[in-house]
Amino acid sequence: MSPSARPDKTRDEVTADLRAAGQGLGAYTDLNSLLSPGVCMVTARRLSGRGFTVRDAELVARRLQHRGWKVGLVKPESIALTSGGWHAALGTTDIPDENRVSELAPYKGLLVLTASGKCGRR
Repeated sequence: MSPSARPDKTRDEVTADLRAAGQGLGAYTDLNSLLSPGVCMVTARRLSGRGFTVRDAELVARRLQHRGWKVGLVKPESIALTSGGWHAALGTTDIPDENRVSELAPYKGLLVLTASGKCGRR
């Protein structure tokens, strides 16, 4: 069984899953350093010069399925997934012009991936 298919994924494995699932869809930022130490959560974002579509979100969900995740509730604005003790959500949105701080200025679309759960093996 591949490491990504095990139900007791580590935080690093979940981080790798989220990173791989959004490959090619925009600039990747690992937001884990902003989380409190010891929190069993993984958060990442992708920024794009174009807006993200529902198809982009569905592509990310399919890629996560290939890595052992199961798709749960699908809404127009988000998709829920699970893998073992981990629960994840992904969502896309446009970045309004008035919210574009200098860091986001060149980007029009935002894809957020976040997961929380049991960290499993250390």
